[in-house]
Amino acid sequence: MILADSISKSFLSDKKSLSFAQERLWTLEQIQPGLIIYHIPLLLHAQGRCDLSVLRSAVEILFVRHSALRATFHTENELPYQVIQELQIDKIFSICQADVDTFKQKIQTEMERTFQLDTGPLAYVRVYQLSADEHFILFQMHHIVTDGWSTRIILDELWELYASLLSKQSSDLPPVGLSYFDFAELQRKQYEDDLK
Repeated sequence: MILADSISKSFLSDKKSLSFAQERLWTLEQIQPGLIIYHIPLLLHAQGRCDLSVLRSAVEILFVRHSALRATFHTENELPYQVIQELQIDKIFSICQADVDTFKQKIQTEMERTFQLDTGPLAYVRVYQLSADEHFILFQMHHIVTDGWSTRIILDELWELYASLLSKQSSDLPPVGLSYFDFAELQRKQYEDDLK
């Protein structure tokens, strides 16, 4: 199993370029911080048995696979850059026992919670356990680290990882090829080449 310990320290400390889409979102955040319109909340209702320790492991592997989910955003000489943070599973995954009323209050609070681009996390999972056989799983992300297309991939991979860990089988997920940071670098290089 891939764990956070396998991530190289140099990769974590490198300052990485933003894509043009990320730079637009970063600029909008500087103009008007804390807007919840850039949140991408996914609320899933799980009825029946849910192995929460397996789900936690699946989330951990997912966040290792997709380092963009661990990005934070900073500035140097008024220019933005992003840094990949070490995975701290307790900051991105939590379980809360709740009755229906408490659950509704907590979800409302989460929907209004603002992200801090410089400290993160900018993606996290909260599990609300209403009973042994009923859970709501909130996957909350800021749009600067994901988009609609990526979100579908992330969810598909989460369930694939959960199912494979639950059945003690190896996952059929292919290795992650081009990262989003690679894409951002290529996008900027192509833009610079076009200007020549």
